[in-house]
Amino acid sequence: MPFAAIALKLAVISSRYPSADAPYNHMFVHTRCRQYARMGVQVEVMVPDRAVGEYRIDDIAVTLAPAGVLADRLGSGDYAAVMFHLLHHSLVGALDGGRIYHRVLGEGMPCLFFVHGIEVQRVATSRPEDIQWRRPRSVVRAAYRDLWGFPRMRGTVRRFVEEGANTRFVCVSDWMRRDVESSLGFSISSKAVTIPNGIDTGLFRFDDRWPGRHRLLAIRPLVLRGKYAVDLAVDSVAALGDRPVELTLYGQGEEKQQIIDYIGSRGVSERFHLQDRFLDHADIPAAHADHGIYLAVTRMDAQGVSMCEAMASGLPVISFDTCAIPEFIAHGETGFLV
Repeated sequence: MPFAAIALKLAVISSRYPSADAPYNHMFVHTRCRQYARMGVQVEVMVPDRAVGEYRIDDIAVTLAPAGVLADRLGSGDYAAVMFHLLHHSLVGALDGGRIYHRVLGEGMPCLFFVHGIEVQRVATSRPEDIQWRRPRSVVRAAYRDLWGFPRMRGTVRRFVEEGANTRFVCVSDWMRRDVESSLGFSISSKAVTIPNGIDTGLFRFDDRWPGRHRLLAIRPLVLRGKYAVDLAVDSVAALGDRPVELTLYGQGEEKQQIIDYIGSRGVSERFHLQDRFLDHADIPAAHADHGIYLAVTRMDAQGVSMCEAMASGLPVISFDTCAIPEFIAHGETGFLV
């Protein structure tokens, strides 16, 4: 009621957002926006795009437009705050978040700058496994981020620290804040708070999953190695030998065949079930209900949203003692850390 009474209006800006064709485009941002809307807040989502367009998803209005157009819209709107989620700099003017950052700073707009990781990290140091040296596209992408994108984002963050009197940085974990400061080479702590991505406990309801403990579940993009660590999921099943345990992996990605080949090479084809599709968010609880343990494989994670959703559903979780994972799992109490 207090929010509705003052007609609070927020602008949420991200380089990507979920749609009917791409339901996993920063779903964690959409989860936040849905909760804002439930509390009576008016939410306007903006995504830089070459063309102008609009659509709605779960009653959230999304505007697509060139960055300059969105910057003008911010300047003419009456927003209580602007929220940034993974808004990247770009060589393409229409997609360049730098124009929007400059406008917000110039007008002193109240701002929440959500820090998620890759936008303020170098690929070569934070996730070197993502660089596939035999694939030129992967190497070029990493070089672009590290040599062109990172310096610009570093300069942008420094400006918000020094000039953004109405700015707060939001990190999803304490580990993320420390890692960001190490990567950037300066502190954001004076303006930073830790607020993890929220989990919709109305959708993910706790139940006893232990009867299905021989059926493991993982939800990951189909990338064999790197951050998403599908190879470690395959290796985990192989390490179980002939025990009657099976793993189902839901996901999509361009490395599907590589993963299938790796599954075969490890001799676990009969116990590793690859489902080549992403689950709509509303369908994930049904997948939870069909399994008994969630295997949260990762090499680098600032929180692990799918892991936290599984915990909310009552699935015991097995993950790794790395990065921010220990902030969300107490080993031997709320899960197991390898």
